[in-house]
Amino acid sequence: MAESMSSEEGHRTGIIADTAYRQYEKRLLKEVLQKPAPEHVAIIMDGNRRFARELGLAPTEGHREGRNKLEEILNWGMEVGVKILTVYAFSSENMNRTQAEIDELMKLFEESFYKAAADERVHRHKIRIRVLGMVEILPENVRKAIRHA
Repeated sequence: MAESMSSEEGHRTGIIADTAYRQYEKRLLKEVLQKPAPEHVAIIMDGNRRFARELGLAPTEGHREGRNKLEEILNWGMEVGVKILTVYAFSSENMNRTQAEIDELMKLFEESFYKAAADERVHRHKIRIRVLGMVEILPENVRKAIRHA
């Protein structure tokens, strides 16, 4: 019969895993900094719903985690000197999802654009935010947040 892990053991295991991952990130960053940074990095935001489903979470939680991961990537890009970051975040196919999921994505987009506009790093580094594609199909509140950013 398998023994279950106590809460304390699980907590210790999590701390060890987090520490190991931070060390891995430091080593990886050191390696990356030894070579010229790429000028342009492009990311397709995909798999957030699958990720959430595998963890037994709602799709919206997967989208929020994806946004958080994108924030980590933005930080990493600034740290190593990436000049251009292209993020493909929403396709016209996504309009076939449930209205509740679309509404949540639009809320995330709106929040993210306002957050970017308020981020002092954006101003300090003179980061320009451009949105490409069929912006006209987005809700007015999202278009307003884009203009603000």
